Amino acid sequence: MTLSYCYARAPYNFNALLVGLVYIPNSVTYLIASVFGGRFNDYLLKKKKEKYGIIAPEARFGINVYVAAILLPGSLFIIGWCLDYGEHWVTPLIGTALFGFAQMIVIGVTITYLADSLPGRGATGIALSNFVRQIMASGCSFAAVPLIKAMGVGPLLSMCAGICIVLALLIYVLKMKGDHWRETYDLEHLYDIVDS
Repeated sequence: MTLSYCYARAPYNFNALLVGLVYIPNSVTYLIASVFGGRFNDYLLKKKKEKYGIIAPEARFGINVYVAAILLPGSLFIIGWCLDYGEHWVTPLIGTALFGFAQMIVIGVTITYLADSLPGRGATGIALSNFVRQIMASGCSFAAVPLIKAMGVGPLLSMCAGICIVLALLIYVLKMKGDHWRETYDLEHLYDIVDS
């Protein structure tokens, strides 16, 4: 919504076709990250299995996730403030390319982590994750334009970057405590709640 709204207005004044084309950079990096990110994730798991013998699902949180945790807020700053200051139309698209790459890394790791963490119930976990993500995305779609008008695109995406930074810290907590939580909590009880 941010790209559609900002590129259709001054100083860019793109028509509908050109607004559609601004989604190419992040789409290309989605493709790159989904192909190479999955292979790199498998490589990390293989290395950890060689080193430790067995691996927990949290082994998926390696350098790939840490790079994505840096790129996501950084890309939001680039997009937001370049659009806010009316920089050359290509400059925000560099941010969208970085955002697409980082987002696909996170999505790929999340899906495989859920499948590994919920043996026999991975599809349910993935479906629930996608449901929540899509509900939040639809809400954000409705809120984006009023928030841009109220705050400006730079401050809005800076706020989103701050949220990404806080959520990235939760990944570290999950990496440190995930194995303990799986052993301590009765997941079968939670499975029964989800299934009913």
